Amino acid sequence: MMSVAPVASAGGAAGYYSNADNYYFLGNLQSLWLGEGAKALGLEGNVRADALTAVLEGRLPDGSRLGKEINGNHVHRPGHDLTFSAPKSVSILALIGEDKAMLEAHNHAVRVAAGYVEKLISARDTKDGVTSIVHTGKMVAAAFTHDTSRNLDPQLHTHLLVANMTELNGKWKALATDYIHDAGFIETVMKMQVTLGKIYRSALRQQVEALGHEVEEVGKHGMWEIKGVPEEVREDLSSRGREIQGAVGAEATLRSRDVAAKDTRQAKVDPSRLRLMERWLGQLKDRGYDLKAYQASVVPRDDASREMRPQPVKSEPEMSGKEATAGTPDLQMQAAAPAGKDAEKAGSSPEQNQATTPSVSRQPVPQPVLNSPGPVLQPAGMTQTPPSKSLQPGQAPALAPEVLQSVQMAISQLSDSRTRFTFGELMLTTAELSEQLPDMNVIRQAIDVSLKDGLIVPLDSEKGVFTSRIHLLDELSIQALSQEHLKSTSVVSFARPEQYAPPALAVVEKDALVLMNAPSGVAGIRDLTAQLTGISVAQGREVQVLASSAERAISLAKSDTLRDRLVSRQQVLSGELQLKPQSTLIIEGAERLGLKETLVLLGEARAQDAQLVFLDSAGRQANGNAMSVLESAGVTRSRRTEPAPGLEAEVVSIANKRDRYEALATRFADLSGGTENVTAVVVGKREQGHLTGLIRDALQNAGQLERNGISIEARSPVWLDSKTRRMPGSYRPGMVLENRSDAKDRQSFVIDRVHEDTRMLSLVDGDGVLTRMKISEVTADWRLFNSETLNVARGERLMAVAGDREHGLKAKDRLEVTGISEKGIEVTRGTDTLTLPKDRHLYVTHAYVSAPGGRDNDSGVVLAALNSRDISSQTMNSLAQSGHRAEVFTAEVQDRAEARLQRMKTNASPVQLVRSLSGKEDVSEAVGSLHDGVRTDAGLAVWRAVNDQRNVVFSELKLAEAAEKYHPDFGEVGNEIAAMVKSGELLRVSVRGEPQLIARATWEMEKSILRTVEDGKNTQQPLLDNVPAAVLNGLTGGQKQATTLVLGSTDQFIGIQGYAGVGKTTQMKAVVAALDTLPADTRPQLTGLAPTHQAVKEMSDVGVRAQTIKSFIVEHDQAKAAGEKPDYRGQVFLIDESSMAGNQDTAALFQAIAAGGGRAVSMGDTDQFEAVDSGAPFKLMQERSPMDVAIMKEIVRQKDVQLRGAVHDIIDNRIGAALQRIEAQPADRIAREPTVQGPESAFQETTTPVADIVSDWTGRTPDARARTLIITQLNADRNAVNAGIHDQLARRGELGREAVMVPVLDKISHTRHEFNKTAAWDAGLVVKRGDRYQDVLAVDRNGNTVTVRDEEGKIGLYSPKELITGDVQLFRRSQIEVRAGDQLRFTLTDREHGQTGNQRFTVDAVSQTGDIRLKGDKGTVTINPESTRAQQHIDYAWAVTGYGAQGASTDYVISLEGTEGGRKMLASKRAFYISASRAKEHVQIYTDGKADWTKAVAAPERDIKTAHDALAPETQRQQAKAIWAMGQSVTKTAIGRAWVRHQGMGESTLTAKIIPATRRFPEPALALPVYDNNGKSAGLALVSLVSSPEGRLTQGDTRMVMTERARGAVLQRSQSGNTVVVKDLAAALDAVRTHPKDGVVWQTGPEAPSANLLKVTGGQIQEQLDTVVRSVSREDRVITLPENSKEMADETVTDISRIKEHEAMRLIAEEALAVRAGQDSEKTPLQPPEKIVLPVEEIPDIRAELFGGKEKATPVEPDISIVKSIISSDGNSESDTARKPYPKAVPELEQAGAERSGASRVIHELANAERDIARQQETSGHGRMPEIEEQTLTRTIQKER
Repeated sequence: MMSVAPVASAGGAAGYYSNADNYYFLGNLQSLWLGEGAKALGLEGNVRADALTAVLEGRLPDGSRLGKEINGNHVHRPGHDLTFSAPKSVSILALIGEDKAMLEAHNHAVRVAAGYVEKLISARDTKDGVTSIVHTGKMVAAAFTHDTSRNLDPQLHTHLLVANMTELNGKWKALATDYIHDAGFIETVMKMQVTLGKIYRSALRQQVEALGHEVEEVGKHGMWEIKGVPEEVREDLSSRGREIQGAVGAEATLRSRDVAAKDTRQAKVDPSRLRLMERWLGQLKDRGYDLKAYQASVVPRDDASREMRPQPVKSEPEMSGKEATAGTPDLQMQAAAPAGKDAEKAGSSPEQNQATTPSVSRQPVPQPVLNSPGPVLQPAGMTQTPPSKSLQPGQAPALAPEVLQSVQMAISQLSDSRTRFTFGELMLTTAELSEQLPDMNVIRQAIDVSLKDGLIVPLDSEKGVFTSRIHLLDELSIQALSQEHLKSTSVVSFARPEQYAPPALAVVEKDALVLMNAPSGVAGIRDLTAQLTGISVAQGREVQVLASSAERAISLAKSDTLRDRLVSRQQVLSGELQLKPQSTLIIEGAERLGLKETLVLLGEARAQDAQLVFLDSAGRQANGNAMSVLESAGVTRSRRTEPAPGLEAEVVSIANKRDRYEALATRFADLSGGTENVTAVVVGKREQGHLTGLIRDALQNAGQLERNGISIEARSPVWLDSKTRRMPGSYRPGMVLENRSDAKDRQSFVIDRVHEDTRMLSLVDGDGVLTRMKISEVTADWRLFNSETLNVARGERLMAVAGDREHGLKAKDRLEVTGISEKGIEVTRGTDTLTLPKDRHLYVTHAYVSAPGGRDNDSGVVLAALNSRDISSQTMNSLAQSGHRAEVFTAEVQDRAEARLQRMKTNASPVQLVRSLSGKEDVSEAVGSLHDGVRTDAGLAVWRAVNDQRNVVFSELKLAEAAEKYHPDFGEVGNEIAAMVKSGELLRVSVRGEPQLIARATWEMEKSILRTVEDGKNTQQPLLDNVPAAVLNGLTGGQKQATTLVLGSTDQFIGIQGYAGVGKTTQMKAVVAALDTLPADTRPQLTGLAPTHQAVKEMSDVGVRAQTIKSFIVEHDQAKAAGEKPDYRGQVFLIDESSMAGNQDTAALFQAIAAGGGRAVSMGDTDQFEAVDSGAPFKLMQERSPMDVAIMKEIVRQKDVQLRGAVHDIIDNRIGAALQRIEAQPADRIAREPTVQGPESAFQETTTPVADIVSDWTGRTPDARARTLIITQLNADRNAVNAGIHDQLARRGELGREAVMVPVLDKISHTRHEFNKTAAWDAGLVVKRGDRYQDVLAVDRNGNTVTVRDEEGKIGLYSPKELITGDVQLFRRSQIEVRAGDQLRFTLTDREHGQTGNQRFTVDAVSQTGDIRLKGDKGTVTINPESTRAQQHIDYAWAVTGYGAQGASTDYVISLEGTEGGRKMLASKRAFYISASRAKEHVQIYTDGKADWTKAVAAPERDIKTAHDALAPETQRQQAKAIWAMGQSVTKTAIGRAWVRHQGMGESTLTAKIIPATRRFPEPALALPVYDNNGKSAGLALVSLVSSPEGRLTQGDTRMVMTERARGAVLQRSQSGNTVVVKDLAAALDAVRTHPKDGVVWQTGPEAPSANLLKVTGGQIQEQLDTVVRSVSREDRVITLPENSKEMADETVTDISRIKEHEAMRLIAEEALAVRAGQDSEKTPLQPPEKIVLPVEEIPDIRAELFGGKEKATPVEPDISIVKSIISSDGNSESDTARKPYPKAVPELEQAGAERSGASRVIHELANAERDIARQQETSGHGRMPEIEEQTLTRTIQKER
């Protein structure tokens, strides 16, 4: 742990810390100077007493001394003692066990922690009168290591004495202190005490574990001890700890423990070292503990897995192609030439080749080097990938050759089936291909070596996804061979054809390589293939046809022309394919070819000068986009037939999956009785089995299939190649192995068990005899089968899945069962009749369902059940091969499904992929760049920790603490953070005097958002030129303005800021109604987007089609990846709850909408919950972008006046007043059971809030219950309340008698990279990736791997460290009891199953089969969570969390708020606002502590919300806002009216206020609002009002309180459509006089006001006037928001050192103090405070940044007593009580004014009288001015402290 204490005395410190009684067993004094500051003073090595004393006294080498003289005494604080204490077990081993390594581990950990302490060193710096705290990073510290406690227990600890001095800009200063903001050095250390202690313990733990010790957690904050030292031994030697704990308790804070340590400290006794050791050893003996035996048993850990891990480093500069060729010929990427049969002649098996040289063996041909004559393989300079930065020189671990060989084989194996693979897949494949299971850490090292050698290419910086060099070589070789073949090969005609080919097919007669679009239907493919065959035969050429599958071969064989020319695709890779010279090979289904197969075909064709004709009918379906590679090489695609299917398609949209499958099965039964072929199609073996069962049920119900049948053993083959045959994962218990080495005597063995560790199989033969067999002994003579029990009845349709000579069956034979007798199963095959045995296994399966393209039919109907992911034009092409008409059953809505059917999915080839990811065209450079982009382990940890931060600014220590969870080495983490700061990835900023960091990515995302909004200004046409009056009838002012803005804006992006309950749903309905008036062909499409499922549901209920923001972004990215350019023209996106969307989602969303030409409306409330991710883009856009925003303030949800007032109070941060209103709610509003007594108060304090909430809810009438929503902040509370209600209802008999236990999945909340930590995974969890579910079987924490199994039994492996976690969700299993009457909700949206998150139901009935019938608003639905994993996302629905409640609305709310345990972290004004604003009629609050919770809710938010607030702070906005709140309208003050009269302004309507005088500025001031070029408030221009010699009020000095981006002050709004722009104040005032109806803008900078700024005035510039005045027309005026426009932006006050307008700050410093927030209005609960506002009639259409609402008719006049107190005060006192406004002027005040003789005296008196004008309470959130909703909502007039 770490403790903190001041150094008491500079003179005594040296003597105390160096006293010999502190190091009995260390041998000598352990001391050391630390820090850059110490080095600057020349202090290094051991600490001398005199040097330490001088430093602590503040003496400097030049003779000067820090400190100050007070009453003749020199005062200087010596410094601070930070003590790092080792765990007791470490002390025992180091001191009693005399383990020097333990001592060095402790010293190392102290040095690491001291390095982080040095980052906090700061000093005060004053420039231009402004003092700020600057971090120097130069520490002067002395470290003393001691070995005993005060009670002489073994206690290894180090005192780090941090001297009170540091150097800043060459000058030595004392360390900074800041008691107000806790921003000084020691204040920051105290805040970071826990973190610094964790850094020390973590660094020590790393060293201790490396020494071979196992540790265990023993407390919070990472406290640990060594397991080998028992707890009782540690306790016996911890008497000092027991004293401290006895003084303050076990749960005391660190500060309390530090104080207790001083209070209980006793002077040390000085015994002899020998006697002390005897005592300690005696204590160990009494406990029966043998320390020496334990030490002898510890074996130091071989830490190569960490220390020797390959770490990415920058690669060496690449050599030129010529140098690389000359120097490294063995590393050249090589070209492919013909092979196949030649490979066999070499005498080595493919497996041997792959094991030795995988990069060569994967090529089927000998490969010449680049600089040899022959074909050029790749672009110039394409050389062997240089050594990557994955392994530093000298770090390569000594790995067993067999492990490296296994990795190479795994790369080859994975490359055969995919172009991309993950780290976990590579690990699993390596493990399975190894003869013996290696350690996972060894596999990691071998993978890193392969990465270093260039065998794999990283596709991301996390080593999560790779492609292989094999793919790059294959693709480049295909290009090279294709180009060479086209140049050098001619198509020779050996005979003159009777007629030439038609023009569309003429290319076949002349080109050596032909790529031709083919029909998608089977008949069309067969006809085209026969036609092409005839053309080539007519030329005298030998023709062969390569069939894409056995099914297709059967279809092609129906043609006499093709029957004898067919070649199996399996012959390609087996080397059996042989082409004759000048022959032609037609490849049917070429879209299914992979890169490897294409390369083999090209090599064979090149060797034989043969022609290849590729028929592409359905787009790419195999590994590698081979056809696109051919096109890129110059092979022209013949578009004889477009690949779009000639298929009649109909979409059947059914949301619920169960209903969808049942509808398909019924349709199958209806059609199967006719003459057409009917084929059902679905993706996935499990789904095929499920759909088959439903179809058989439907056929039985239709009488087409007998119900009584027999069961047979059916076997289906599992295809294995030479690699998969040796993988244990290929075998599972229950499978069947057949030995077919003897064709006459087949032997079958059932696999009983797979021994992965020994690579053995336990087999049971037909006689039940158990044998064992090595997996390596399974040869090609053995066949593997899945075995299942198949039910067969008369009318059954079967298909043969393998050849069966014994029974006369061929693969793909289609059979129909005509009868079942004693003889066997009678079937027909076409016209043949066969009898199959029923007591033996058969190689058949049901023939109802197949995968897309799995059945070939010339014609027929295809019934396809497809999810949204599978709907594409490729899938339709595949369906076309099974019939001529398709009915697609999907959960997708019809129009979207039809649009998807036109979408062609494409995947980039490996070369295209590396080029696009790297941004480089040259492949060698691209690969090198990707290698260099791989982060080090420490770099990856810091990067993930940055992404996990939920605040835009964060401290370096907090970042290091988070990064350590990914990489437990604080030293390396610290170095990486420094490197990222140096490179600019992290930006340093000072916030309130504390050093903070910001990710540059956050800054760039925010700038991108603002840029996107700005680029979309004035780019659209209004949706409606004139909004129908009927649409606006019945709407509030805010709803009207928002609706008008949406329909009439010319901007691409606009915003709607609305309080909770202002009727955004009603406004949305108005927009829908208005758009419905347009013709259907011109009507824009509305699409709802939201960050939460609840908000999506709310929009869907309004009739707007909606989805989550994340799902939209995923779909957009998928469309772009498929080569599409999404078109959103004609679409309006309504983005609800925008405040809950973070920077990343908002930036991606806005860019997508902008790129697609759509338009968006962001709706939300910045006072409600913010995004879980970092950033507040909705707030940012309102403050710093030119986005037009409509403000909706009129709350309409709350029917009760008190409740509505409470919501207003919460918005204005008057928490006490809000609670008083809530308590004032009528108690009889809730209908309760006759015998039930309600709570005493609507704000109830209780020690059992959960039980009380359950009792309250169950005591209400059924109707009241149905209208009540329970809100908790913690999930744990939500679960407890729900369980309590269910149990209570069950006990009372209000639920059904029958109960079923239902499995449910509880989502684990997580940060973005939480699942990259192995600690986050546990056996028994459930993983969801996309729509796939997997069970976590085991977690190897040593090897950092997770073993999972999917629903089909397939085993997978995850490596959390390298896992791409974007689509990973983890769930815990649990169970709930469900009865009829329960309320349930879905907790996750699943489109394929028709489930919407937060959709609520009442259980109608349950059955013991697991079926649950749910009744909802839209009907009933039946689910079965027991059998369907996706339906396990359910929970009770009575209580929800605050986040789940946002967007909801109900009559009654019961809320649980508190500060006990985890509730404290969630106690905030935002949470209270959500809970209170959901209810329409009544809110009941239960809390575990009124005072603590109220204090937590009222606490102001101090977090920086945006990167702009930190990096480009505009504190002047906040200061100007506070000053503006002090003032009143010009016409509402005597001074203002006098000034207007003296200036001859007449009837002008100034947008100004009069600000009363202050002590620093004794003259009152005219405040003019200033705007930036975005049209947003940017400050004030304060013009002092003084008396002229003639006794008239005139203008004095002008003070500008404005941001750097301010461009103009608005003096007057336009009523004529014209605006005048002038360049000085005098001209501006003159313009007001001469243009009383025009807008007037005073240009405050060199840059002219923008159009956005001019929109504020409501006018437009028209021409240049002689007086530098311009007039403007009204034509394109922005939609004005007179009553509910936007308020002044609120900026979080940041570090004063960031403020650039130092002079302006100094001038307004006193104003800032004068307007600091007063006491909360709850101090005067009996008298509602008066609200000071500006009347709309005074300043028409003025923006709400400056005005809070409507002014009361009676002007506010100050109390005479207040006036007198102000006149006699210094202007800085504060009134403790609220002041009530007087209804009329006070006579004494009028008399005092009358007695003044001169104008200056009048000004002075009025200024003093008005100094205490009421100002607005500053809120912790956004400081909104309150609006007058009703007369009871008033504001307290208070005076500033």
